[in-house]
Amino acid sequence: MLPRCSFVLRYVFVLVIFAAALLMLTLVNTAPPRKTDNLRLPIELELRSTKSMTTTLSINHGVHNVTESKVLVNQTHFNNHPFHYILNPTNICHGDNIYMLIYIHTAPVNFKKRVSIRETWGSQQFLNQFNSRLVFLMGRTIKKDTMLAITMESNQYGDIVQEDYIDSYRNLTHKANCALRWVTKYCSNAKLILKTDDDIMVNIYHLLKYIHEKLETKTQPIKNLLLCNKWKRMHVIREKRSKWYVSKEEFPYDFFPAYCSGSAFVMSADVVQKMELASRKMPFFWIDDYYLTGMVFNTLQIKHTEFNKAYILNQYVALNRYANDTAHSLVFYHTGKMSTFYALWKRIQLDHNKLLHNSKSTPVQHNTTY
Repeated sequence: MLPRCSFVLRYVFVLVIFAAALLMLTLVNTAPPRKTDNLRLPIELELRSTKSMTTTLSINHGVHNVTESKVLVNQTHFNNHPFHYILNPTNICHGDNIYMLIYIHTAPVNFKKRVSIRETWGSQQFLNQFNSRLVFLMGRTIKKDTMLAITMESNQYGDIVQEDYIDSYRNLTHKANCALRWVTKYCSNAKLILKTDDDIMVNIYHLLKYIHEKLETKTQPIKNLLLCNKWKRMHVIREKRSKWYVSKEEFPYDFFPAYCSGSAFVMSADVVQKMELASRKMPFFWIDDYYLTGMVFNTLQIKHTEFNKAYILNQYVALNRYANDTAHSLVFYHTGKMSTFYALWKRIQLDHNKLLHNSKSTPVQHNTTY
């Protein structure tokens, strides 16, 4: 056991320990900060901060709990879309006026889905009879083997538009803006534009029949058209674990103004051109469906044209609903499995051929010129 120290010695010992601790704390607080200005994420394209600036957007379709016709979206920049083409088939729409240009959102790895579309309703041979064209839109991936495969696919089919943003769920708005710019610059002669996804079956026969009977006139082109599955009072998801989580800083209200399901919608040429111009002054918002058909479209002071009855978005009932569609009103089907996709197309073709046989006539001639 150590000998007992005097009171003075113990007091001096405590002061020394306290002074040493204070010196160490001072050195830590005055250490130079680590430089982080140049740090970047290695893979994902960074979406800008959403806290430093508030931009006011005019929205024409009101929301029940929004007292003014304006929606605030917090972003740091306007959406100038600073990306470049990796693949760009500029001759898709060369030649005579195109009746319909179809662009499909796809992911680089979805090769089988693109092939299934090329073999069915998106076959160029099939679309030629309607004077229509088709392209697939995608971003890039960091996987070199996938990029090489896409280049080979493009060389074979010549129908892929690819830009150099990273293809990811949070970057779908970049894909939407790519579409607006590409269509405006390279397919401005298309009268109608159909946007859809690579898991959607489109009954072109029913779509063109509806357009011909309900929307076209003999003398005037279709204008001011956004034909879609219109969503009203769509709830904003605040569950942080959800894929669709939106913070209060990104969007302060509980419900979105009216916008369209992104699964498929049809636009007239003038609407695409107006939306392309409007998008250049629009802040980035990562939910592409709402961004394009809500934020951007609502600045045009044009109403959505509802087509809700034409959609089957439940993949498990697609075949059954088609079989019971006696009114021939269904156009867009979310199919899920590849087997369902091909089975549905087979039924569509069989029924169309049966209709032609029973009527002993040629296919309905759609007004593809004005």
